[in-house]
Amino acid sequence: MNKYYNNNRTRMINALQALFKEKVYIHDIPAGLHFLATFYTNKSYDEVIQKAKEEKLEIYTLQRYSIKMNKHLEKGKIKLIIGFSSMQEDIIPKTLKRLYNVLYSN
Repeated sequence: MNKYYNNNRTRMINALQALFKEKVYIHDIPAGLHFLATFYTNKSYDEVIQKAKEEKLEIYTLQRYSIKMNKHLEKGKIKLIIGFSSMQEDIIPKTLKRLYNVLYSN
């Protein structure tokens, strides 16, 4: 199982880096079924959450897990928890394009 999930993690990280390039920083700790990613965008958390709902994309912001909601606010950055355990390889590109639209389209 470790090898399976490590492969999923690697595929997801490679796909994120290929699509988002310098617009993403991966905080990769090679354990568990999630990792933290910082996206450089001018959108607010509220805008991103609303746009994700419109795109029917379930996202988890770092704010969701914080007691102090404003602790993780940094101008120009959005931090998302990326889960990959049940992500099938063939839907990764389409899903990440939807996330790209959420973060960068008007």
